[in-house]
Amino acid sequence: MRESRHSGPMPVILSAMSTTSDATIYEHTLRPQWGRGVAVIIEQDRTKFVFEHGGERTFRRGDPSIRLAVVGEEERPKLLEVLLKMQKKSAAPAKKKKAAKLPKLSTED
Repeated sequence: MRESRHSGPMPVILSAMSTTSDATIYEHTLRPQWGRGVAVIIEQDRTKFVFEHGGERTFRRGDPSIRLAVVGEEERPKLLEVLLKMQKKSAAPAKKKKAAKLPKLSTED
């Protein structure tokens, strides 16, 4: 049984290698506009989450503002599919931006 706080048993993270139906879904109590999220990286003192509308966010383990989300069984697979796509997108290397071309300066007077 999972506890209602992030400090409880280790959450099941979302990854392409895991069974997505087992991923633990969370919500941020102070930022409901972020939507629901999943843990994607768990470190000793921090956990990185990806939220539907809030993107990638990192919190201290045991942060009281993170709690388990209630998600219907019919909605769960679709939500996890969306979050998995977001997780893959955030894990992809950032594209390098090309330097803007500066106008040539004339050295003639």
